[in-house]
Amino acid sequence: MLRKFRAVSRRGSAAIRGLMLLLLTSLLLLGAQTSTASAAFTGTPGATLIASSENGAPMLKVTGLTISCSTATADGVIPLSSFESFTAVPTYTGCETLEGTEAKVTGFGHYGEAKSCFYRVYASGQVDLLCGAGAEVTVEAGSCVIHIPEQHNLNSVTFSDEATIYAKDINAEIDIAGIIGTHTDGEGCPFNGGGTFKNGTLVGESTITAWTQGQPSDISSESPTSTFTTGQDEVTLTANQKSQHTLAVTNQQITCNDLGFHGDSSSTTSPGSIRLAPRYTDCLFGPGISAKVTGFGHYGETKTCAYVLRASGRASLACDAGAEVTIDAASCTIHIPAQVGLSSISYANGTSSGVGDVTATFNITNLEGTHTDGFLCPFQGGGAFTNGTLKGESTISGEDPQSEQPVGVSWG
Repeated sequence: MLRKFRAVSRRGSAAIRGLMLLLLTSLLLLGAQTSTASAAFTGTPGATLIASSENGAPMLKVTGLTISCSTATADGVIPLSSFESFTAVPTYTGCETLEGTEAKVTGFGHYGEAKSCFYRVYASGQVDLLCGAGAEVTVEAGSCVIHIPEQHNLNSVTFSDEATIYAKDINAEIDIAGIIGTHTDGEGCPFNGGGTFKNGTLVGESTITAWTQGQPSDISSESPTSTFTTGQDEVTLTANQKSQHTLAVTNQQITCNDLGFHGDSSSTTSPGSIRLAPRYTDCLFGPGISAKVTGFGHYGETKTCAYVLRASGRASLACDAGAEVTIDAASCTIHIPAQVGLSSISYANGTSSGVGDVTATFNITNLEGTHTDGFLCPFQGGGAFTNGTLKGESTISGEDPQSEQPVGVSWG
């Protein structure tokens, strides 16, 4: 399926994945409700819907355990020209913890369960997990078992329309908090005993497309659409540091003197997002401690992450199942998992030697992760952070992958 500026590193496409593809890639359905007010979704009745995760493996987090799945799929049919919700039964395979332990998600009928659950996803951004009598969603990972019962009004999913050269589709940023359930454990499980939880999270992205008689057709959330534009379909994208990027975590800063981004675009000249893999080298942490940033593939990692920059000004950190970004500086270690809804990035069009480029100004203030420390580390203990910042400027430019001649890039 052809899609946007898929600016990925040349490893190929990021494996389509998704963990609880969440409550949204689940946005593909068994049924739909008619909107009684203003319908947020519109499409062609009878068109086939396909939802998949293209920008990283969605992750479920429960009491110190993170699980992601490499494959999650869902499909269905648009029943009406306007509708406010979908129901969907997802399938999750290739699941594992960050430590590499195989995980299995049951309860949606994929394994022949007689009693099963499904999702209803609303255009308002809320999600319900609905289950038949006696049914629940179960996630097993080694000796760890998570039980998730029926629940309602989970928040939230953010929808945005994106244009391709073929048709409109919808990007869904899933950033759900407040999932409740219970867990049990055994030897080696990080839960440290059974109990209940009320703060489970589900994070990831999903792309929703529509097809009519084998051809792409429009599906819309009726949201404003901004795009990047290039002079041709196939473009190699790069971004260079215009002003130094600074990551700040728990009052400590990480700066890198050498920072570059790389990605490829394909399938359209006006994507709503671009995917760029950064390379951080010559980095310093805090009071002049040498630091190493891994997780973006620069050091040969087989599971990697990348930034997805959206023309709307939001961004995501998209990661393969089991991957995260890690910063090591002597006895200090920072872990940054996949996340969505990072805000914000502003864009300004410019030129270089008469060819269009785009300056991206990063002013992200809601980066999340954890840190650990050891002897002389200034963090003064391990912990979590929710207000990490990433600031700096980079210039995005393009070139023809064959001739290596400059190709214009713009935003608007």
